[in-house]
Amino acid sequence: MATSLVGSTVLFGQIAVVNNREDLVDLITLLDPYETPFYSMVQKGTALHTLHEWQTETLQGTATGGGTTYAEGAAFSAALINDRTRLTNLVEIFRKDIQVSNTQRAVRPAGIKDEYLHQVQVAIKEIGRDIEGTLLQGAAGSATGTTGALRTMKTLRNFITTNDFTTSSTAVGATGTGFSGTSFAIGEVMFNSVLEQCFLRGGRVDTVFVNGSSKRQISRFGAGLSGGTAIAQRTINQSEKRLIASVDTYDSDFGVVNVVLDRWVGTTEGGQFQGTINPDNRAFFLQLDAWEIASLRPLKHVPLPPGGDAVRGMILTELTLVSYAERWNANLHGIATKLTPASDGTIQS
Repeated sequence: MATSLVGSTVLFGQIAVVNNREDLVDLITLLDPYETPFYSMVQKGTALHTLHEWQTETLQGTATGGGTTYAEGAAFSAALINDRTRLTNLVEIFRKDIQVSNTQRAVRPAGIKDEYLHQVQVAIKEIGRDIEGTLLQGAAGSATGTTGALRTMKTLRNFITTNDFTTSSTAVGATGTGFSGTSFAIGEVMFNSVLEQCFLRGGRVDTVFVNGSSKRQISRFGAGLSGGTAIAQRTINQSEKRLIASVDTYDSDFGVVNVVLDRWVGTTEGGQFQGTINPDNRAFFLQLDAWEIASLRPLKHVPLPPGGDAVRGMILTELTLVSYAERWNANLHGIATKLTPASDGTIQS
């Protein structure tokens, strides 16, 4: 029998065969990234009000040479009392609304068993991504207004003020007027200078969150090699024929530092659904135990009454960022995104 093709319909002797099943793979691929390194790694706590508060305290300064000396039998002298500082942050609501018709739940979609339950899982991933992006890119600061107004929380960028550096800052290695207003890549000298600035203020950075561009720059470190344009030397295992060209852990003079690749750290390079919230290329040097996510309402699914012939629900959480010691951390921004001989970043002071 003669067979011919007309469009997408198979004809056998000019009789259309309409009962053949379509070739649809029973799988759905999620194209967009949803990993949330900082949100996943930071410690979790509890908030009891929409305004979350905590206190910090400092020690009395130690004088040069170790402080005051006392003669035998010296008279009593009342010591100074340390002042405490009360810090605050507002909790912010993250929410996704879901509605699926009962008809859609009754049919047999490919790749999933229940459209509503699938949308619940998608919404959980989207909220996690929204939280990560807010914590690392958000710059709105803690703000509220009248009843019903939006509450926004302070983010990493808002809290870190003591060690807020650009790559042209003299505190991290740049010197002279020639560096003014210029963006540089992260060099090894600069990287260690940021760690030192945090150490001098009581901190010990253990984790650095960077985007792809900054991660590539750190992977070029030469472990102390001299010269402004030195690139790291690599050793290849001849038996494995494997070249390792990345730095995920850096053993510095100020402790071991994990370098975490996080696509939600601000970058001028953009990216899928990155937006333009923070067009400044940056890196966060953090002591993780100095941070906490305090939840007023933990992430949960809230079923709602049916809306006509449809099933409805919400995925929501209400939380805020807590900074116990911002000066133990650093925010390095103004990082060049492209590596060129003029912006290698290994700046010698």
